[in-house]
Amino acid sequence: MIALPRNNMVYRLLTLLALLTNGSSDAFSNNLAANTNTNPPKPSSSTNLEVDPESPALPPYVPVAIIGGGLGGLAVCAALQRRGIKAHVFESSPELLRDSTGTGIMISTNGLTALECIDERLPGLMRENGCRIVRQHIRICDSSGDLTRDKISFNMTAEQINIGWSRAQEVLASCVDDSIHTVHCGARFQSYRESTDDNNDDGHGTVEIQFEDGQTVQTSLLIGADGAGSKLRRILAHENARNTAHTEKTAAQSYETRYNGQLLWNALIPTAAISPQFVHRPGEVEYITCGNDGQVVLAFDAGQDQTSWYLTLMEGDKASFLEETRAALEGLPGTGASFGGFGRVGVKKQLEQSFREWPLALACLEATPESQIFERRLSDKPPLMEWTPNANTSKRKRWGKQDDTPMSRVVLMGDAAHPMIPSQGQGTMMTWED
Repeated sequence: MIALPRNNMVYRLLTLLALLTNGSSDAFSNNLAANTNTNPPKPSSSTNLEVDPESPALPPYVPVAIIGGGLGGLAVCAALQRRGIKAHVFESSPELLRDSTGTGIMISTNGLTALECIDERLPGLMRENGCRIVRQHIRICDSSGDLTRDKISFNMTAEQINIGWSRAQEVLASCVDDSIHTVHCGARFQSYRESTDDNNDDGHGTVEIQFEDGQTVQTSLLIGADGAGSKLRRILAHENARNTAHTEKTAAQSYETRYNGQLLWNALIPTAAISPQFVHRPGEVEYITCGNDGQVVLAFDAGQDQTSWYLTLMEGDKASFLEETRAALEGLPGTGASFGGFGRVGVKKQLEQSFREWPLALACLEATPESQIFERRLSDKPPLMEWTPNANTSKRKRWGKQDDTPMSRVVLMGDAAHPMIPSQGQGTMMTWED
């Protein structure tokens, strides 16, 4: 474990999060309540956007504002509300709960522990709506589909719950109290501006959030849970550059997407649609390496009579990689399609050719409408050493104490702070640990 100096911004935020996740809620709630306005602050004169009259009205002030209503945003909202802190979620999509993303997640023991700290109801709800994995099978094949060694099968000793992403989102949403309308959909984040102490009547700093429709909301704490493509992270990076010796180029490099060369296709489908000859057993996982570097077949029970399957290839794999897919990936003129998202025309046929030696892959593809096949390039971003802005030199009251240590009221979490490729199944787990 890295020792962090006590005056480090990350240390202070981790301390606050530790208080939250370890159940020391009274002190945390009281400190936050002491540093938030109970009345809306005066509107800022810096707002130049024209408000769209058709947009749903947003509250002028919220104690905690969370950008993003995914698995991270809903989790932190539920955790704060559970501890008496009024948190609001601002989601860009018109509706919070959407159709299937085609993705399943694996909740391991550290994830279950984090969920219990967020809300003690959550582990049980995830178990009820997902499936406990009891056994895994691994097949190591050559490029012709023949086994190179005996199949490896083993029982799972540690608890692992597999569940569809959308179902997990529904579970988290059920633990968010929206009786006073704390989830705001169609709220597309634009930018933020952090104020200094002397701009507010109560002597505490606030953050003004601007949305694309021209509305503004002020908050005492802004949490960026807006995913791997986080807009808040980009703004934060350039703000840090202005407050330090870093250049704008360095700022841009801190959030640039880093592709690892692997392509992923996945879907979530009814288990009954897969040929019984090839389908996994209840509570089991099937994993096949295909002889070519980075080529994998994965299918597992996702609960609720659903199967989640994944296929991967390397971008540079000339043997199994079809020209149509490469043309779409490179966005070549005249291809009529670009790579990424749901239902690219022709993708099903291309995958059937690339995975023709593996019956499990073919059975999953046969059971899946092309419109439900999701594809993406796997990627992450450079690690961040700080998840908050480098505060300026002005003094601020830090949780009720006056000192010379700058304090920011903006923080990132989850994929906005540390996106990772999904192969280890830890992206969502780390988000909940945040």
